[in-house]
Amino acid sequence: MRTFSIKFSDEQAAYIEVLAAEQGQTLSAFIRERVFAKDELHELLGHMQTGLQAAIWEASNQLHRTDKTTSDPDANNALMLEAVMLLRSLTNPQTVSAVHAELRRRGIAPNHG
Repeated sequence: MRTFSIKFSDEQAAYIEVLAAEQGQTLSAFIRERVFAKDELHELLGHMQTGLQAAIWEASNQLHRTDKTTSDPDANNALMLEAVMLLRSLTNPQTVSAVHAELRRRGIAPNHG
């Protein structure tokens, strides 16, 4: 295992030591976790995106079934609404605005409701 030497100001070092202690971690473990947190977040978001895509695909399949005796429109609508709400919770207003602009560019009126 390699060792790195990093210099911090006294204030920065004290702050890092407090944060590590609050987490019950050694300085090395705390700094390692912080350095790689972004990669782990991207991996988690990738898994969430895959799960949401699967849910949307399933909801889409349910909405397009022709057998009306086994299809429950309320359940289908609930599933689609849940998927849209989850997707919107993962994004920011600027991204929503960009998507709406792209929809308008393609001649599709975005649903704001």
